[in-house]
Amino acid sequence: MAAEKMLQAAEIYAKSPITLKLRELQTLTDIAREKNLVVVTSTTDTHELGNIIALTQERLKKSQ
Repeated sequence: MAAEKMLQAAEIYAKSPITLKLRELQTLTDIAREKNLVVVTSTTDTHELGNIIALTQERLKKSQ
């Protein structure tokens, strides 16, 4: 059931905050792969933006 999977994920994220951050970056990378799309986030940490850009570029290389 979807609710059970979400509960399991929430428990994992609660134990390891970095896991949640990695999931967030993965989601943003997936979104950014869409052509002609702008992604707006609420982060003020420019270093995170660099990570997103790097992940996106890496995914694009792999998909070509």
